[in-house]
Amino acid sequence: MKTMNLKLVEKIKVPHGVTVEIKGTDVKVTGGTVTNSRHFRSGDIELRAGASAIEVYAKSTKRDILAETKSIASHINNMVIGTQKTFEARLEIVYSHFPINVAVKGTNVEISNLTGQKSPKKAKIIGESQIEVKGKEILVKGHNKEAVAQTAANMEQATRARGVSAYLTVQEGCDKFCTFCGVPYTRGAEGSRSVSQILEEANRLS
Repeated sequence: MKTMNLKLVEKIKVPHGVTVEIKGTDVKVTGGTVTNSRHFRSGDIELRAGASAIEVYAKSTKRDILAETKSIASHINNMVIGTQKTFEARLEIVYSHFPINVAVKGTNVEISNLTGQKSPKKAKIIGESQIEVKGKEILVKGHNKEAVAQTAANMEQATRARGVSAYLTVQEGCDKFCTFCGVPYTRGAEGSRSVSQILEEANRLS
């Protein structure tokens, strides 16, 4: 029977007070009231938990397997760090014409009135990530770095214009005075922007 040669790729320090459980490629890291767990779908690594470190081995010295092993080690390191600190991602609400409203509804973030659309855009909140909306700033925080990053990415993806790189206002105000709309009272009479203003903003947005 051929003996498998393992290559030690990373050795991750485990802080005092943090416990690690490893079953195959299932990793569970606990520190205080925080627990990060993850299953890694790889048959090319071996994980070992010691008293003060997690050892990450590759079952081959092939370049792609070593790269995968290093990536998994980085994820495990973030799991350990997450038991000691809170990861944060900050986003800014930006609009030029239609005021955008952002609110947390259950396990989703709902973005309303995006470019005047009637139906709100929804972005899924991953894991136990928390969302705080303060004025034009959105703060995503949590103890799982990947979950925080993916939640922020989901919001960016939900608000991304399909086939459009920017919106340019050519007309402002309104003279219609519809009973359900306050634009004539807040933005004044209908009027078109000058060609020079439109060209200047188009150049700035491009």
